[in-house]
Amino acid sequence: MDKKQVTLIIIAIVIVLVGSIIMFYNLSIMKREVDFETKICNLTLELIDKRPSAINIDKDKVGAFTYVSIPTISVLSAEFGKGMQISPEERKNFNENTRIKLRIDDDKSIVCDGIIDIGEKPRIKLLGSKEITIPKGSKFEEPGYTAFDYEDTDISHKVIKNGVVNTEVKGTYTLLYFVEDNMGNVVSTTRRVIVE
Repeated sequence: MDKKQVTLIIIAIVIVLVGSIIMFYNLSIMKREVDFETKICNLTLELIDKRPSAINIDKDKVGAFTYVSIPTISVLSAEFGKGMQISPEERKNFNENTRIKLRIDDDKSIVCDGIIDIGEKPRIKLLGSKEITIPKGSKFEEPGYTAFDYEDTDISHKVIKNGVVNTEVKGTYTLLYFVEDNMGNVVSTTRRVIVE
């Protein structure tokens, strides 16, 4: 075997060793995340058993679900003893969008579907100006709006507009635009219409 072949074999061994170390490291991180998910699910279900009023879910409706924040579970669990609390190290790995999903199963029991990221809030963009002035007696025409969820899916069809502009009466009218995405994230905005 020449020097070049020995060098290539050594490089291959180093690559295999480094790859193995990275794989085991990633597996240990995944195990910690699974362990934390199991811990938080068990804690949440135990909390519901001890304090059913702590979580708002329709227990008679199969398929009903709710999302509970991890800080909420941490605070509520404090009364049950030190062993059930979520450590600051565990809590810091999750953000304000992290929730525990609870669902009513076919046998009407509460199950934990795990920890999910509910994503960013949707966005509503008003077309035209946020403040419109029109003369008394004229017709107000809605300039329109668009709405997108955090994955940039168009959810404009879900926007609910509330408010009426009476163009026969001078005054300032506020129109409220409200949208909720599939994860329960809500956003709203307003438009002012001034009738002169």
